Amino acid sequence: MGNSILKTDRQVALAGLRKSQLERDDSGAFRIYRDQEGNPYYSVTTILSNTAPEAKKRVLEKWLNKPGSEEELELACARGSISHEHCEYVYKTASKIAINIGNSRGNWRTYETDGLSRVPKAITTKAIQTARENAPKIPWACRKYARNLATWIEENTAAIHASEFSVYHPDGFAGCSDALIDYGPKPGNLCIVDFKTSSAKKDKPDEWLQDHIDQLAGYSYGLEYQAGLRPTMGVVVIARENGVQVREVSQIELLGAKQRFLERLEMFKALQLEKDSN
Repeated sequence: MGNSILKTDRQVALAGLRKSQLERDDSGAFRIYRDQEGNPYYSVTTILSNTAPEAKKRVLEKWLNKPGSEEELELACARGSISHEHCEYVYKTASKIAINIGNSRGNWRTYETDGLSRVPKAITTKAIQTARENAPKIPWACRKYARNLATWIEENTAAIHASEFSVYHPDGFAGCSDALIDYGPKPGNLCIVDFKTSSAKKDKPDEWLQDHIDQLAGYSYGLEYQAGLRPTMGVVVIARENGVQVREVSQIELLGAKQRFLERLEMFKALQLEKDSN
């Protein structure tokens, strides 16, 4: 089991997740990933989109049938991709800067709770500020969304452990998580993060965030299997033009969402078997 990984090995295991160990296969009805033995792993987002509540599916279908929805969807996808790329640049560049400073000063502390090493928050914050100042220019249509996410990153990240890292689990799923950080005013609060964008002006109601929470739970479960790390919490950050919506997810909520995600995984496998038999 992943959580049997020794604390002294978790830093190395986490570093190994930065490069996917699976190959993508788009030849079938659903996107899957395969390991070297050819075993299939279904995409977390594919699982969730195909097992969403019927009411939510109807709302989405109704929206897709509206005039201009195709162009709006294309814009939303581009906005999301560019905003994610900006966050990835900030985190990965800041991580390199923080590591260099920490190494030059010998200023590292390894936490007994999870076996991961951190530099002081002041170094992390300065590294993020430097990364933001030197980030590539953001296209105008996405600028506010990306900047709002980057501001959240600067204000809430106490340590950076990984950005855009891949996970999988032998239960049959795989995906790519946005970030693993220490969240809050000081290091130590290990948190898995998912970034979203929305054209809405107001916060989304909690029932509409269930898929996002289940997504975090799936990634957290894969992370525990592969690196022996169990986040103390998760957070969904939704960027809007006028700010961000933040939904904190406790460890207890993540555990509950994990069971829900596994139920949806089995439901999706049944759908896949039905399609294959037709």
